[in-house]
Amino acid sequence: MVSSALSKRSKFARFAKPHGGADALLGGAPALGLLEVAVVHVRRLGMLENPARLGHNRPFEPPGQWSHFEQAGVEQLNSVLPIDASNGLHLDAAAARGIGESLSARYCFAEPFPHVVLDNFLPPGVLQTAIDNFPVQGLRSDVSFEQGYAGFHKRQILPEDCNGPARSLFHFFNSQPFLEFLEGLSAIDGLIPDPHYVGGGYHEIAKGGKLGIHADFRINNRLNLSRRMNVIIYLNEGWDEQWGGFLELWDRKMTTKCASIAPLVNRCVIFNTDEDSYHGHPDPLESPEGVFRRSIALYYYTASKAIYDELPNKSTMYQARPGESAANRREALDLRVNEHLKQWVPPALLRYVMALKRRLGSSKPAT
Repeated sequence: MVSSALSKRSKFARFAKPHGGADALLGGAPALGLLEVAVVHVRRLGMLENPARLGHNRPFEPPGQWSHFEQAGVEQLNSVLPIDASNGLHLDAAAARGIGESLSARYCFAEPFPHVVLDNFLPPGVLQTAIDNFPVQGLRSDVSFEQGYAGFHKRQILPEDCNGPARSLFHFFNSQPFLEFLEGLSAIDGLIPDPHYVGGGYHEIAKGGKLGIHADFRINNRLNLSRRMNVIIYLNEGWDEQWGGFLELWDRKMTTKCASIAPLVNRCVIFNTDEDSYHGHPDPLESPEGVFRRSIALYYYTASKAIYDELPNKSTMYQARPGESAANRREALDLRVNEHLKQWVPPALLRYVMALKRRLGSSKPAT
């Protein structure tokens, strides 16, 4: 299977874009190891050849985003995420993962680090909700940055202090379907959202504002989690690129700017947050007074497997109440004994112990 996948690597040619101009938004294809190439390709083939994983029987069609970049003058009609807003915000989890996996090769192959730029990300109604409910007036939890290169004329807004529609939108971004999309896209399993939105939420940059090139913090100290991915969704209607505000992506040695991304409305930028994923918008914003660079910023994490070194991996431990029947007490005791056996008995021996217990149990006379 791996050799077959490698022989078909040419299918990824459309993901390998040269740097510069609009193609720089997608990033080029780095020199990945053979195993990495095979894994991404096998995942993509599996997604296309098994459309049932999406929860429907029709063939899987990649989002129209590809044609938007590859066919000049063709306007994309469908949003990347088919969110149903008729009764709250709903996205089928299996379909979301399928959409992510269909874009996984582009994401994983991108330079200077895994990333993707997706226009027309949200359906029009959902996008309008995000724009219309952006808090114009200051809120009690606002954080203002006037720190020069480390953030200037920047306002950060906590979602939980916003109105109901905005809160619901941010809760959707922390939901299982959105996590399925990100996991399918990045091949990072076990992603965890941040209910506290540390550093995230609505962001706003005023005229003259900037944020220097940087690599993000790596550990969420409140949750003790490792930061893995950023999602930025721009909310700037009628943005004039002469105003600047471009998001720059730099190589890991800080010698070459690999991409310059305009903050256009409904454009989403997603990227891995490694120790050298350098990005920022370092040039002062040249928008007119009262025109702001606005976005949604979302961060996602994974837990450490070191937890298995710190705590016993026991399942639920049952206890019978005083006065319970003898049958219930025996059953609760048996469940606890089984869990302790899993902790202390080597796996090979455990199989024999459990088989003996089953044999002894089946040999007991019926009562």
